This record gives sequence, structure tokens and C-alpha cells, in this order.
Amino acid sequence: MKRTKEDAEKTRQTLLDAALAVFSSKGYQAARLQDIATAAGTTRGAIYHHFSNKAELYKALIRDASQQGNVAIQTAVSAGGSFTDIFQRIFTTTLQLLATDERFRQVTALSLYKTGISPELADLEAQRLQQADTLVAGIAATMQQGIANGEFRADISPETMARAFLSFQNGVAWLWLAGGQNFSLTDEASALSEILLHGMAAKV
Repeated sequence: MKRTKEDAEKTRQTLLDAALAVFSSKGYQAARLQDIATAAGTTRGAIYHHFSNKAELYKALIRDASQQGNVAIQTAVSAGGSFTDIFQRIFTTTLQLLATDERFRQVTALSLYKTGISPELADLEAQRLQQADTLVAGIAATMQQGIANGEFRADISPETMARAFLSFQNGVAWLWLAGGQNFSLTDEASALSEILLHGMAAKV
């Protein structure tokens, strides 16, 4: 029977689902390809047809989640409004995605504290560091516009504000995930963003 592109994509997604489940329960280091094959109800050979190794499965999960997060950010920015509105929307939208999308949540948790240091992921880590630098630069550029517009403080560099924004957001995400989701991220996201942005607001 000839396999279609749809069949291949369905198999690929099944393998990614299985990999995420195994990585989440065992951690990246302890997970084996055989564990993933068993969880997917297939063989290691089927995995190799789509992914060259365990690291490629992991990278695909991270890449898909990153793209999902980027779409959420772009949607928040495109809605317009003041610069304060935009950053509050970015902050709350990203945290709400984490709270409501199980797959995004699992991949984020995997990335934050279930991976460890692995030589085979060195290229991914280098890419992520570069992406982080690019993200800081992009946020700083928008912060600079907010400074010029009189919304944000001029006595703090836009780069410092960009790093503060990302650090605060990532810290909240880590605290919520590591703490067993013991507070309502959806309910508190708006207030948390107001606390952060209040410190950046221009003094009247």
C-alpha cells in the first residue's frame, strides 16, 4: 500500500507525541529510542525513517513549540495599541498559552528542567542563545520606541528593560511549572504584567 504525505505526517506526529510523553516522564537523558517506539506502538526502524536520532526528536519538539510561541507574540503585537498595551498583551498571552495548551506546557517544562546537559544538543543550545540575543534586541528596539513616546523610563536602557521583561516572564513560568501549577497563571498574568510594567513606566 502506497503511503501518502498525510500518512507520513500522521506517523511523524505520533512519534513526536510519544517522544514528548517519554521525555516528560523520564527526562531527556534517561529516555531511549526503544521507549519511544514502544509508546508509539511502532519500531525503532520506523523512528529512523523520520528522525535520525533521539536528539532530532527533541529538537523538533522545541522547534514546534518555539514557532507556536512566536505566533502568539506576533498576534499580540499586531493588535496594536500603546507600547504598554503591547507588552502587557505579550506577557499575558504567552503565559495564558502556557496555562491552556498542554503540549506547549509539556515542552516548556521539558526545556526548562527535564533535559540536562547533552553534547548532542549543543547546536540547539547555541541556536537558542542566538535567538535569545535576537529576542532581547527586538524587544529593546520596541522599548526604545516606548521611551521616545514618553511611555517608558529614559533613565534605564531599553536593553536592560528587555532583559528584565524576559527574565520576569520566564521566572514566572518556571515558578508555576516547578511549583506544580499551584496558582492560577491565567488569573494572575495581568496583575503580574502590571507590576513589571509599572517599574518601567515613565515618571510623571
